[in-house]
Amino acid sequence: MARLSGERLIPRVNGQGSGPGYNPRLLLSGAVVLFCLAMFLVALVVRHRGPLPDDVNIQLGVQHTLRHTFLTGPLEMVSNAGWPIPSAISVVIMLLIFLVLRRWLDALIIVPIAVVCSLSNLLTADLVKRPRPQGHGIWVMNKITNYFSFPSGHVVFATAVWGFIVFLTWRTLPGTGWEWIPRILGLVIAITMPISRVLVGEHWPSDVVEGALYGAIWLLLAIVVYDWAASRYPQLLGIAERGRLEGRSAPDRGGALPARPRIGTPAPNRH
Repeated sequence: MARLSGERLIPRVNGQGSGPGYNPRLLLSGAVVLFCLAMFLVALVVRHRGPLPDDVNIQLGVQHTLRHTFLTGPLEMVSNAGWPIPSAISVVIMLLIFLVLRRWLDALIIVPIAVVCSLSNLLTADLVKRPRPQGHGIWVMNKITNYFSFPSGHVVFATAVWGFIVFLTWRTLPGTGWEWIPRILGLVIAITMPISRVLVGEHWPSDVVEGALYGAIWLLLAIVVYDWAASRYPQLLGIAERGRLEGRSAPDRGGALPARPRIGTPAPNRH
C-alpha cells in the first residue's frame, strides 16, 4: 500500500506500495553491465574499423532472406522513420500529447532521453570513425557520406525512446485496452529498427548491436529516474495516476483501519 511521508507519495518498491515491483539498484547494475559490454565493443571496432568477423555473413543473410519480400517495404519505412527529422517530429508529438494530458513528468523525461541518445551516438561516431558498409556484395539503399556507421543512431533512439513509451504503458495506463496501441507500436519499432538498418545496407550488424546497448542503457536509467521523481514529486504525474496513488494511501492518513470482529465473537453491547 502506498504511504505518505509528509506530502510525498512513496511508490511500491520490492513488492510494497503502488509503484513498480523491482529494486532500482538492479536496474542500475544492469546499466553498468551493458555499459561495459558497449565499451568492449567500442574497443574492438576501434582496433578494426572494418566489418567484424561474421558482420558480412550476417548482413548478406539478412538481405538475401528479407529483400524482395512483402516485409521489404515496411522495414524500409521503419528505417526512414529513424532519421533525425522524423525522429524529432515524433518526439514533438509525444511531448504535445503528454502536455495535453498534463503528464508533466513524462514530458520532462522524454526530451532529455532523445537528447542524450543523439549526443552519445555523435560522440561515439566521431571517436570511432567507422566507414559505412560497402563492397562484399552488400546492397546499399542510400550512399551516406556525412555520418559514420558506428553505432546506429536509429537503433539507439528506437530502443531508448520507444522503449520508454512501452514502459509508460505498463507503468501508468489502466487496463482499458487502449494501452496496447502505443505498446505494440513501440515494440514493433524497437524490434524491427535493427533489422531494417541491416537490410538497407546502411549499418553493419555490430553497429546495431552497439546501438541497442546504448539505447538499453539510457532506457534503464530513464526508468530509474522516472520512478525516483514519481515518488518525490507525485504532482508531476497524470491526474488518474495521482488519484490511484492517493486512493491506495487513504487508510494510512487516518491511521489503521478498524479491526473487524472475529467470527464467533458476539458484537459489543452498545446500549
